[in-house]
Order: sequence, then structure tokens, then C-alpha cells
Amino acid sequence: TLIGFAFKTAAVPFHFWVPDTYVGAPLPVAAYLSVVGKAVGFSGLILVTVVAFPSYADVWGPALAVLAALTMSVGNVGALRQQATRARSAVRLLAWSSVGQAGYLLVPIAAAGYAKDAQKAIGSTVAYALMYAAVNLGAFAVAAVVGRGRAGNRISDYRGLYATNPVTALLMAFFLLCLAGLPPGIIGLFAKVTVFSAAVGAGLGWLAVVMAVNVVIALFYY
Repeated sequence: TLIGFAFKTAAVPFHFWVPDTYVGAPLPVAAYLSVVGKAVGFSGLILVTVVAFPSYADVWGPALAVLAALTMSVGNVGALRQQATRARSAVRLLAWSSVGQAGYLLVPIAAAGYAKDAQKAIGSTVAYALMYAAVNLGAFAVAAVVGRGRAGNRISDYRGLYATNPVTALLMAFFLLCLAGLPPGIIGLFAKVTVFSAAVGAGLGWLAVVMAVNVVIALFYY
């Protein structure tokens, strides 16, 4: 059951379908998969673990913690490789970013397996999911606008975007700052703090450290 939901939420090592699917699909479909598909997957995961089988938290809690660490690490390193190669697709970078974000979303669910107040931990996932949905849809919307004039939608196509379309460039900058958790993207910073708090409050200090390292890695490519 966990493997099935891990595939749905693009958790590592069941994420292999994400980059090629997002690049090959029309951008509205890719945006739908990155937000709605994940929302459904995480909702089902919460229902099966926290709601249906809380007595098995000693089984699914550690499993989800490991999945969270792997997912955020592999997703962010994959996105970092796309940023280093300017000819690569910007949509592929967003796809790897969405894998990394899935790792952050898994952290509070894993913490619910250790915390005394599981509902509070799940609230962190909901808060982060709302932020992610809004800003990720915005980032894909900007990619769709850029893709109208540049079919390849490469990372290099975004150079000089402010000179030709300043509003679009500023919006993209804001959405990426939110995903990175930097001001003025306060909504992203708040969401990340709630996830950190959930991990630390549940005694998952090692997972909070892994997340902190990944946040720094993500700053570079965002």
C-alpha cells in the first residue's frame, strides 16, 4: 500500500515516471499532475496511515521518514543537475523540483507516526500542500507563457525575460522564492518552518537536518 501511494506522490524510488511525463505532456496537464495528483496521493496516504492504522505507526512512521529523506535528496540533486546544463528543459527542472517538494510533504506524515498529537503534524502537511499548490501552479503558468514563443522551453530561454515581459519575470521570481522559502516569499518560509517544527517536535532531529541541507541545495537552483 505504501509503495502504491509512493508512486502516486512521486516519492523516491518510485519517481521515475515524473520527469519524462511532465516534459512530454501539455503544460496544463503537467501542472495538474504536479498539484492535484499529489494532493490525492497524500490525502490517501494520510487516510491509510494516520486515520486507518495508527496502531501500526511503528511500521509506517520509519518507512515514511526514510522515503521523505530519499525523496527530497534525489529530487533536489536531480534539479541541480538540470540547472547546471542550460540546454535542459525548464519543465524538467520543475519536475525534479516537484519530487523534492514531495519529500518535504512526507516529513509531517512521518512525524505523525512519532508525535503524540498526530493531527497537529498532519496540519503541517496541509499548510505546506496549500502553499505548494498555489506557487507551483503559478510557476507552470509562467512556463506556459514562455513556451508560447519558445517551443523548447529551455532554461536558457528565460535569460532576459524581464526585458521582454517584466510582469511574467517578476511573477516567476516570486514563485521560485516561495518554493525556496525566501523573502518576499513569506508563505513558503512559513510552510517550511511548520514542517521543520513537526519533525523536531516528533523527535526526528536527523530528518530535520536532512531537510535543512536540502533547503540549502534547493536555494542554488531556485
